[in-house]
Amino acid sequence: MDGLEERFSSATIREKFRRAGEQGAIIEDGDGNWSLPPPPETRYLQVKITKDLGCGFSLRFLFRHVYEKATVPYACRACYKVKIVPRSLRELIALRGILESLDYHSKCGVDFYNPHSQDWYAGFLYLDGLDEARAAYRVMRHLVDADPKLGPAVGMTIKRGCTEYEVTCGPADKYEFPEEMAAMEADLRARFKLSVVTPTDYRIRRAKSMVGWIEFAYSIKDDTYLDFTGGKRLYPATVAFSPEDPSGRPEIS
Repeated sequence: MDGLEERFSSATIREKFRRAGEQGAIIEDGDGNWSLPPPPETRYLQVKITKDLGCGFSLRFLFRHVYEKATVPYACRACYKVKIVPRSLRELIALRGILESLDYHSKCGVDFYNPHSQDWYAGFLYLDGLDEARAAYRVMRHLVDADPKLGPAVGMTIKRGCTEYEVTCGPADKYEFPEEMAAMEADLRARFKLSVVTPTDYRIRRAKSMVGWIEFAYSIKDDTYLDFTGGKRLYPATVAFSPEDPSGRPEIS
């Protein structure tokens, strides 16, 4: 039987493809393949891409549309992350510099728009297994602590997979991954074209993300953005009028 005719939960896989396409979550390219629409460039910057993780495919298609947020994808079973939490744009840019100097798969950017996070900014290292994550944590903790723009007060933790998984599937230490999910996921992933980021793409995305980060910092009164505008305000301050008339004249009745 065609794998697309398999039924999972409420519908066949083919029907789930159709629904996801109608919602704009995936895009059909006309030759039987699919792709994911690009995420907002101004929020996160993929700093280093060391391997094809397929995170967008696993989270944005498998988890949300195939599994309907009821099951963590098999492909994510070994995913652990080191999360670093800068408190200002100044600290975020310092963290970006550290990530660019290392060979970990990583991203950083604005975390404010993540509905499951209370952090303004964040950086992530993507690791394969808890032991690898613990080793990377020690490396990052040392580098962050030693950076004069960061330091020991910057938060850091190890987490498993995406936070969205824990919101609907329970604690990350309780996940189960039935082996039969592996073949289905591999078949579906083969139908997707995954994007490749070239060095030129990275430079463009880096510049675009910087513009978005500065605008975000301004909006939350994070004035460390002035470090990156030559001290120039993003927008002129509005004129504030005194509630009192300096002439002492009575109010107009």
